[in-house]
Amino acid sequence: AGDTIPADASGFTPQVSYNFTSTMLATHMVVWLNGDTSPSPYGGQLDAIRVTTNYASMFQGSVNTSGSFTVEAWVRPTLEGAGNAQSPLFNRDPNDSVVNRAGWDFFQRDSSTGWNFRMFNGIGSDKAFNLTGGPYTVGTWNHLVAVYDASAGGTASLYVNGALVAGPQTSLEGVYVPTPYAPLSIGGYSDASQNPFTGDIDEVALYTTALT
Repeated sequence: AGDTIPADASGFTPQVSYNFTSTMLATHMVVWLNGDTSPSPYGGQLDAIRVTTNYASMFQGSVNTSGSFTVEAWVRPTLEGAGNAQSPLFNRDPNDSVVNRAGWDFFQRDSSTGWNFRMFNGIGSDKAFNLTGGPYTVGTWNHLVAVYDASAGGTASLYVNGALVAGPQTSLEGVYVPTPYAPLSIGGYSDASQNPFTGDIDEVALYTTALT
């Protein structure tokens, strides 16, 4: 209480740097655009702030909803999509040996195929929804939006740069089951050892409504 959100990152000194192989437990997060902490007008501007009392309420809890939701992000891949696929956003157990998958994930497929958003039904590796589309050019920004509408049996849609590229899709099999415990991970699997996304990610947002 009483803290002031700074206009820019001047005077801010990072205490430690993190990369994909690092792990971090955080309850307070301040993010500057593109990670640039130099003063304005040449550096980044304050992009997002989220303050909470514990890790679970920041990355779990209401994030893992069974109801309608929308997840979006700006992503700029600097490598072509690999066969094993890079994952910019991930919200399920990272252990592929888990018998019943729940939650959702986002993958960067090859540039001619586009982006792949999958939602699981909690039975084996079966997918309730599997949406792919939006060819991209490596090195350019893409705005990704996945929308799940839980009403009327549930539909999922994928938008890239404002255009609907897949869906609305009705369930392929079963109903969507959210992960009961896995955190929302940005930039790869939450175990920090699988499917790292190479490039830039900005303005990640998750809403507990189906945006239109």
